Amino acid sequence: MEEKAQQPVQEDFTLTPLTPEFNEDNHGSYIKRINSALKEAKIRNIALSGTYGVGKSSILQKVAEEHKDDVVGISLSTLAPADSHEVDESIPKQASTTTNRIQQEIVKQLLYRIESHNAPRSRFNRIESFNCKREHSIAALSGIVFTLLFLLMEWTEKIISIHESIAALGAWIHVIVFFLLASCTFMARYLFQGRVNISQLSTGNAAISLDEKSVSYFDQYLDEIVYFFEVSKKNIVIFEDIDRFEDSYIFETLRSLNTLLNNAPQFESKPIRFIYAIKDSIFDPSAQNSLNKKTEEVTITPEEAEIQRANRTKFFDLIIPVVPFITHRSARDLVIQVLGKTDQEKIGDELINLAARYVPDMRLLKNIYNEFIIFREKIFTDNDKKLNLNESELFAMMLYKSTHLSDFELIRLGKSKLDEIYYLSREFVNENTNEINKEIRTSILNLTKLSKHGIEKRCVDFGKRLIAHIERTSRAVNCHIDNGVFSFASKQYGLIELKGIEFWNEFISNPDEQKLSWSQR
Repeated sequence: MEEKAQQPVQEDFTLTPLTPEFNEDNHGSYIKRINSALKEAKIRNIALSGTYGVGKSSILQKVAEEHKDDVVGISLSTLAPADSHEVDESIPKQASTTTNRIQQEIVKQLLYRIESHNAPRSRFNRIESFNCKREHSIAALSGIVFTLLFLLMEWTEKIISIHESIAALGAWIHVIVFFLLASCTFMARYLFQGRVNISQLSTGNAAISLDEKSVSYFDQYLDEIVYFFEVSKKNIVIFEDIDRFEDSYIFETLRSLNTLLNNAPQFESKPIRFIYAIKDSIFDPSAQNSLNKKTEEVTITPEEAEIQRANRTKFFDLIIPVVPFITHRSARDLVIQVLGKTDQEKIGDELINLAARYVPDMRLLKNIYNEFIIFREKIFTDNDKKLNLNESELFAMMLYKSTHLSDFELIRLGKSKLDEIYYLSREFVNENTNEINKEIRTSILNLTKLSKHGIEKRCVDFGKRLIAHIERTSRAVNCHIDNGVFSFASKQYGLIELKGIEFWNEFISNPDEQKLSWSQR
């Protein structure tokens, strides 16, 4: 019974992957544009521009799937920005620049992507898994060569002359020599694979490093890069996360590399194409100066700034802008889509509108929902309801966690901004409470000071004003009120009694009664 009861809960707690997700309605037109550009011989540098979260990775992932035999992907998400205090002084100074560090990562990802046996002329040794089928062929070929060598050098005859029992084997001795030599070759290659590097026969270093005389990694390893494209048959390179270093010069070097590659005669029939995922602000000098804190501020004239912005059309043969399909206006529908119908009903509309307004990013929305599921699974259990939270409050907490990561970690220490707001609110409440209590005490004190004599005096004063108003009214209608009585709330009063406490107490006790009548005795 318990297992059956837990099954639907498990379905509700399914997590949503954060990986790029291709949407035909939103991304299909961009695929057509890219495929059309790849058919044009003159278009060799294509930029897919747009802000973070608009779907560039989803589009390029689909392009890679459609051209999987031709595409090689380069991602710089693993390359951390260099700290000037941590630069190794043993390496050349030019190797520590941002552009060269990006080039190094690109060269590394290109050259180590291909298997060693597919690039035998490469000067980089790569450790591979032991291929028994290939190694058996090598061992057999080596056995044949060494057996013939034994025959030519008459070493086999010397082995036969050692003992009569060996001579009795006759021609079978050659077969035995073959199998022994082939087995020794196989075992030697198995034991020493990847462990022996004969540096004297190497034409270069095994590690990707920059020489003192070299200006860039592309220049130093150009032959290796050309060889890679020649043997791998790849002709489309997709660059992602290349814009997060705010280095626009790297695009100039990549375009130069693309030009050098396509000028090589072996790529005339199948040109090399570079596709970049970028944000437009990387070519905005004002944005670069605000983000790059390591360089000194340089005054740029409006004319120079405009020229730098226009440089993006110089680096690329085609720029395809990606229009955001999620904004602060349309995000509400996507939030509801991520939450699903069940969770949407549990979370307030006001909170959903708030999340949509300030989190117009699909990946972040999915991550918030995943964290909401995990926290809900751990907190909303039968054995632990001490926090007394509902779904809306928990979702609000996950929304805060994803948008204020560092501050959320300080909550358990009581030092977060939320704690400061809570303490300030308690101080504000206490101050207001004290002020109200002070006013109440003052009012009570004033009421206490009000004596019976004072009450009688106020009643006489109000009575005189009322009688004066009655007399003015009676004279206006030519009526004498001396011989009559006044009625109020089913009680009768004389003219003098209108100045008494009894009448005014009755007046206060009947706020809805507004009629004072007079009748003659």
